[in-house]
Amino acid sequence: MRRRFIFASIAAVLAFILLGGAGTAALWRFQTSINAGTVSTGNLVLLNGDAGSQVKNSLLTSLTGTALAPGDAVQAPLTIRNGGTTKFSYGLTGITTNAGNPASTAFQAALLISIVSISAASQCPVNGAAASGTQLYNGPVSGSASLSTAQNLNPSSNALLCLRVSFSASATQAAAAGQLALTFSWRADQLR
Repeated sequence: MRRRFIFASIAAVLAFILLGGAGTAALWRFQTSINAGTVSTGNLVLLNGDAGSQVKNSLLTSLTGTALAPGDAVQAPLTIRNGGTTKFSYGLTGITTNAGNPASTAFQAALLISIVSISAASQCPVNGAAASGTQLYNGPVSGSASLSTAQNLNPSSNALLCLRVSFSASATQAAAAGQLALTFSWRADQLR
């Protein structure tokens, strides 16, 4: 009998321990809505053109050359404008052409492109002497052409570049009949 009492006591103590360890299962919940306002990133607008007008895709008519002889060069200023509401860095993402025949391909191979950052358009007279300033690109017509360093531009600000196209003095005779339309592609990335 004493043994049964001990087992019954142990069983009762274990039952209390197990039930006491289970605790209570209370769940509290509160919910409300708040007006978080509007979050925006601003807009990014890269414009280019001449001193009077900048658009998204500009035809730089002042950068033309007819009857270029080997050793000649043409140049014109280009205005880059931040038409958006956020600061960005911009750069060149390639220079391409419409070369489709052997003469135009030879002409393209004989061209050297120079892009210089300038502070005033007068530093880059159309078809005048080479501009002095910060050299950003100096190389061939290439789909992988890029500026040596990305340029930063604040909202509603302008940057001036001088684009120069030089026809090599050692160009082959095959390049003499070539003609091209150059396309400069630009990219802008938003900055904080």
